[in-house]
Amino acid sequence: MAPNMSESKPEPAGGPPAGDRSWRVLVYWAIGFGFLAALGLVCWLVVGPALLASRVIQDYENKVHVPGLSKEAGDALGNRAIERLGGAKRAVAHLRLYLLLPRQIAPQQGPATRLMGYCGELALPELRRFLTDKELHTRLCAISTLEQMGPQAEPAVPGLAALTQSADRDERYFAFRALAAIGSPAVPALINALGDPAADVRGLAADALRRIGPGAAQAVPALLRALQDADSSVRSSSAMAFNRMGAAAKPAIPALVRALDDPSYDVRLSAIAALGKLSSGEPEVIAALRERLQDGDLLVRKLAAWVLGGLGEPARPAAPEIARLLVDPEREVRYTAAGALGRMGSVARAAVPALEKAANSDAHADIRAAAAEALKKIKGEGDGGK
Repeated sequence: MAPNMSESKPEPAGGPPAGDRSWRVLVYWAIGFGFLAALGLVCWLVVGPALLASRVIQDYENKVHVPGLSKEAGDALGNRAIERLGGAKRAVAHLRLYLLLPRQIAPQQGPATRLMGYCGELALPELRRFLTDKELHTRLCAISTLEQMGPQAEPAVPGLAALTQSADRDERYFAFRALAAIGSPAVPALINALGDPAADVRGLAADALRRIGPGAAQAVPALLRALQDADSSVRSSSAMAFNRMGAAAKPAIPALVRALDDPSYDVRLSAIAALGKLSSGEPEVIAALRERLQDGDLLVRKLAAWVLGGLGEPARPAAPEIARLLVDPEREVRYTAAGALGRMGSVARAAVPALEKAANSDAHADIRAAAAEALKKIKGEGDGGK
């Protein structure tokens, strides 16, 4: 019978030839070496930097929450952490890598994002990207870091302005805080927000402009319109914004005088405080503040008296009316009236009899002492400051 050619030939005894075995060993060695090299590369590029970042972040977090730590000391800790990560450029790469890891592995997301702020402009691309992250926590951490950076974060203004429209109230609030910290470059975005349909957004915009202060002078016309807003909280925040703007807000004085008749006591208080900063004793201001001495709200009466006391000579006609507050039913109004008369100095001489009576007969020792102190100031200035 012819042999079956399809049958495989048996291998020689002793296994495959030596040449085949050597080739296979080389392949196995190459695969193993490649795996080890890849593992080493991963450790060098990922694991090592991530572990370093984790240690630095944890150390920073442990030290920065010491009770009573000053801002300067906290900043020094942040800058030291960046140095440990190899300087700003390498720190951004390390922190970016850490923040890309799952939160279960890299739980210190907040401190890591805060440390980004100490890397300056190099961190801005990452922080701006975080503003659009799907996680609210990540966005809030980025907003907080941008606030910490202040004017340096100007390129992030568009992203922050977009977050003022967030459905989350906390996110809106912190976005406005960050815009305020950036300062003048954020003013156009804040002026735009004053026209938002939502009252709380308009109010937060006005408050952010207040925080900016003189650097928000270009917002005066928009704030004057906001002073007529249908929402009392927006009107109050707008009046307070003028409080911080200095001479640039002088054109707002007539509108603030009208605001003293606002039905909301918050608005009246804010307007009085702003006039105390802006007014140099214009007759219409003095007249309007004198009317507020009879206000139904004790806080308004107190503040009107105090502001008049600080206006000096132009407020002389108001001294007898402030003196009448020394018998106000509210103890704190009486105390403030005594202090206000003391602020006026010798121009409050008309109030001396009322102060002497209060110093001798008021039921409360602190008011008697305040009245006695006011008398010293009035009589001392009248005697040439002795």
